[in-house]
Amino acid sequence: MIYQVVVGGIDGVKITIDLCDNEKEMQRITVAELKDKILEKFLGITGKLIYFIYLHIK
Repeated sequence: MIYQVVVGGIDGVKITIDLCDNEKEMQRITVAELKDKILEKFLGITGKLIYFIYLHIK
């Protein structure tokens, strides 16, 4: 079984990211690793610096 996450970009584009192949690996994924995978998929780069901004508009 493949564990995936769907991430929406600021332009409305949704991208599916493959995280791992089994539950044991899924439990070991850190937030930093998840951020790196998102950066790599969206921007094609890897790195340690990323800012996530959550904006709620009514």
